[in-house]
Amino acid sequence: MENQKTELKGRVLGFSVTVANALDAAFGGGKGKILENWLKVMDDLGKPERSGTNRSSLSPGAKAFFGGAPVVSKKG
Repeated sequence: MENQKTELKGRVLGFSVTVANALDAAFGGGKGKILENWLKVMDDLGKPERSGTNRSSLSPGAKAFFGGAPVVSKKG
Protein backbone atom coordinates (compact mmCIF):
# COMPACT_ATOMS: atom_id res chain seq x y z
CA MET A 1 0.00 0.00 0.00
CA GLU A 2 2.85 2.40 0.86
CA ASN A 3 4.50 1.74 -2.51
CA GLN A 4 1.25 2.59 -4.28
CA LYS A 5 0.98 5.89 -2.39
CA THR A 6 4.57 6.79 -3.25
CA GLU A 7 4.03 5.92 -6.91
CA LEU A 8 0.83 7.97 -7.02
CA LYS A 9 2.59 10.97 -5.45
CA GLY A 10 5.31 10.72 -8.11
CA ARG A 11 2.77 10.58 -10.92
CA VAL A 12 0.83 13.57 -9.54
CA LEU A 13 4.03 15.58 -9.20
CA GLY A 14 5.06 14.70 -12.75
CA PHE A 15 1.65 15.65 -14.11
CA SER A 16 1.69 18.92 -12.17
CA VAL A 17 5.09 19.87 -13.57
CA THR A 18 3.90 18.98 -17.08
CA VAL A 19 0.83 21.20 -16.71
CA ALA A 20 2.92 24.04 -15.26
CA ASN A 21 5.33 23.82 -18.20
CA ALA A 22 2.44 23.80 -20.68
CA LEU A 23 0.91 26.87 -19.01
CA ASP A 24 4.28 28.57 -19.07
CA ALA A 25 4.73 27.86 -22.77
CA ALA A 26 1.23 29.09 -23.56
CA PHE A 27 0.98 32.15 -21.30
CA GLY A 28 4.42 32.92 -19.91
CA GLY A 29 6.45 32.96 -23.08
CA GLY A 30 8.53 29.99 -21.92
CA LYS A 31 10.35 32.01 -19.26
CA GLY A 32 9.81 29.43 -16.51
CA LYS A 33 8.06 31.82 -14.12
CA ILE A 34 4.91 29.69 -13.75
CA LEU A 35 6.85 26.59 -12.73
CA GLU A 36 9.11 28.69 -10.48
CA ASN A 37 6.08 30.21 -8.70
CA TRP A 38 4.36 26.83 -8.40
CA LEU A 39 7.43 25.24 -6.83
CA LYS A 40 7.71 28.18 -4.41
CA VAL A 41 4.07 27.74 -3.36
CA MET A 42 4.53 23.99 -2.91
CA ASP A 43 7.62 24.64 -0.79
CA ASP A 44 5.74 27.16 1.34
CA LEU A 45 2.92 24.68 2.02
CA GLY A 46 5.14 22.66 4.33
CA LYS A 47 6.15 25.68 6.38
CA PRO A 48 4.07 27.02 9.28
CA GLU A 49 1.93 30.02 8.37
CA ARG A 50 3.19 33.45 9.23
CA SER A 51 0.98 35.72 11.24
CA GLY A 52 -0.07 38.76 9.26
CA THR A 53 -0.97 39.00 5.61
CA ASN A 54 -1.39 35.92 3.49
CA ARG A 55 -0.78 37.18 -0.05
CA SER A 56 -1.87 34.97 -2.92
CA SER A 57 0.50 34.42 -5.83
CA LEU A 58 -2.34 33.91 -8.32
CA SER A 59 -3.98 36.63 -10.33
CA PRO A 60 -7.76 37.09 -10.06
CA GLY A 61 -8.16 35.60 -13.54
CA ALA A 62 -6.12 32.52 -12.60
CA LYS A 63 -8.12 32.08 -9.38
CA ALA A 64 -11.35 32.25 -11.36
CA PHE A 65 -10.04 29.73 -13.90
CA PHE A 66 -8.95 27.18 -11.31
CA GLY A 67 -12.04 27.81 -9.17
CA GLY A 68 -14.40 27.35 -12.11
CA ALA A 69 -15.86 30.83 -11.68
CA PRO A 70 -16.51 33.07 -14.66
CA VAL A 71 -13.83 35.63 -15.41
CA VAL A 72 -15.31 39.14 -15.45
CA SER A 73 -13.42 41.74 -17.43
CA LYS A 74 -13.96 45.47 -17.17
CA LYS A 75 -14.90 47.10 -20.44
CA GLY A 76 -13.98 50.70 -20.73
